[in-house]
Amino acid sequence: MIDSLIKKLEVSTSLLGFLQYYYGVPVKILPEDTVVCFGLNDNTEKLLKLFSVDFIVDDCKAGDIIFNTPIIKKEQVPKGCVIINCSFSIYPYTVYSISDSLKPDKIIPFTQIAAFSNESLVPSFVKDTYECWSTNLEKLTWLYSCLEDDESKAQLLNVLLYRLTGDNCLNFGFSVDFNRQYFESFITPHAKGVFVDGGGFTGDTAQGYLNFFENDFTAIHIFEPDKGNCTEARKRLINFSNIHIYQVGISDEKKLLNFCSLNTTFSAFSESGKDEIAVTTIDDQVKGRIDYLKLDVEGFDLKAIKGAKEHIIHDTPCMAISVYHDANHFWQIPEHVLSLNNNYKLRFRHYSEGWSESVVYFLPKS
Repeated sequence: MIDSLIKKLEVSTSLLGFLQYYYGVPVKILPEDTVVCFGLNDNTEKLLKLFSVDFIVDDCKAGDIIFNTPIIKKEQVPKGCVIINCSFSIYPYTVYSISDSLKPDKIIPFTQIAAFSNESLVPSFVKDTYECWSTNLEKLTWLYSCLEDDESKAQLLNVLLYRLTGDNCLNFGFSVDFNRQYFESFITPHAKGVFVDGGGFTGDTAQGYLNFFENDFTAIHIFEPDKGNCTEARKRLINFSNIHIYQVGISDEKKLLNFCSLNTTFSAFSESGKDEIAVTTIDDQVKGRIDYLKLDVEGFDLKAIKGAKEHIIHDTPCMAISVYHDANHFWQIPEHVLSLNNNYKLRFRHYSEGWSESVVYFLPKS
């Protein structure tokens, strides 16, 4: 499988060429077709600026109108229409399955339209993934060889194929499993003790850690820059002692950054952010041993790893690091960790139907 994927990338001369080779034929939409976009997001809005669409399906915004296009509930979708699947991140195949139950004439992947019409329509995660792997094929081979189990290798290839094609009408074999994310059985021998939760949100992952180890822990350190999320985390974990919640971000140095606070998982550092939040390093903030480090910090994951250098070198903590925010992180984060400490085995797992929620696990060899 790895050889097949590499050959496809080697022979392609452009992103659109790769996508056209994958999809094979252009989309055929007739003038008399009723066209429905399933899902309202940035990709849908780009499509609306270039093509005529009759309806958009979004149950939460039904009754609104955007770009002169009515938004409807899925129950209002006319039978025999053409549905364009515009969902990519968490539930794309579920959206496909729901669309199929509505008896359309056909369902079209959004990216198939983009492949034969306008490169500006290609979803950004597809562009980024193609740019990464078409220029770093040797890193893909290296990363694949670093994974210790067949399940990791199969999941990695399926995730990369999805990210390269954006084919949200194909079942790649994944399901949404947030309860198991970060808490696979294979972390058990290594992860109990001191837990550092980077991107702690409302304390849900810390609660997952407590549940996984049946409240048997030494200390928990939660880093979450969003004030509202920190408040919720303190409420959730109020009955436990030795849990430390820091309203700061984590990076590779101490400084102040602009932050966009949304009280959601999408809160992130941004130049357009109205709040100014401190970032620190794990090495500076956490003294003493770390047993388990989890990171999901909206693209700051590699910087946070660099800021945990001393702990990685001296503690060899078990780690679960999100790599999906940046296509290059799939190889850059493992490469950097192993350059600091090569006493790790690597596994890869994926927890959504789409491009997000990919995690590389670093398991101490001894």
